[in-house]
Amino acid sequence: MQYLTRKEVELIPEHPLMVFSYEIGAFISAGVVGKEGGLFSHFMWYVGDGMVASQDKNYKIWSIEEYLNSCLLEFWHDPNWRPDQKEMLMSCIIEEVAQDKAFISYDVLAIIGQLTDQEWIQIPGFDICSDKGKYIASIDPDYDLKKPSPANVRRWLKNNERYAIYGRYMPL
Repeated sequence: MQYLTRKEVELIPEHPLMVFSYEIGAFISAGVVGKEGGLFSHFMWYVGDGMVASQDKNYKIWSIEEYLNSCLLEFWHDPNWRPDQKEMLMSCIIEEVAQDKAFISYDVLAIIGQLTDQEWIQIPGFDICSDKGKYIASIDPDYDLKKPSPANVRRWLKNNERYAIYGRYMPL
């Protein structure tokens, strides 16, 4: 594991990568981390060319630049993913991003459920950021998380030896 410079993050050659973030000084980030006992409050996918697929009001592609001034980032991967597995993950990510969602598709009720330890509270068909970990199941049958928090996804990765931290980033 290494610490990445801003330039190295912008030019990461490998993708996809799982990304955890924590926005320094943000009330919501602090609340999620405090409640879940993790280090990070958001989950997204690095999809190459300095871009991430991230859940906001809708699931879309953003520039990683949006996160580099105020967020701690941690990048994860399976160093042994084959090209066909990477292609499968990218296909899942891009297919969902491409869905035309003219309405807000963020599951606000799921956040309430997470905060009250009632994970069953959710809007069917809507996701929170860490639900996007579901793509792992397309190539890893051991992935079995349902409505996880970012901390749940990160713990799952840590408990599975094949996954490793690719790098970390801290804004200066």
